[in-house]
Amino acid sequence: MLQIYKINSKYRGFIYRVTIFSLNNDFCVMKSDTKEIEQEYLSKLMDRVLQLRKAKKMSQEKLANESGIARSLMRGYERKERNISFANLVRIIKFGFGMTIEDFFSEGFDKKAKG
Repeated sequence: MLQIYKINSKYRGFIYRVTIFSLNNDFCVMKSDTKEIEQEYLSKLMDRVLQLRKAKKMSQEKLANESGIARSLMRGYERKERNISFANLVRIIKFGFGMTIEDFFSEGFDKKAKG
């Protein structure tokens, strides 16, 4: 008999969704790709921040100061070593770049690269 179990687990702030299939007590686990998707979008966010900072000819220090966050945090964000909070992302967009959130996301943020 086929049985399907869906498990949602929270670990370190991430929600993982796992599906387990059982056929006659033989188990097969299908991991969710939630973490990979989150990392992909975090990378896109930081690429966009870096692109805008360079286009505006701003240093990391200047952007950090304008945004009201520490320069070491800015460096960690751009190097993709740290996860950015929503509050700090809004600070960077609004105060650092002086733009709306809509404008930040409007220029093909979620489109796949052609190649």
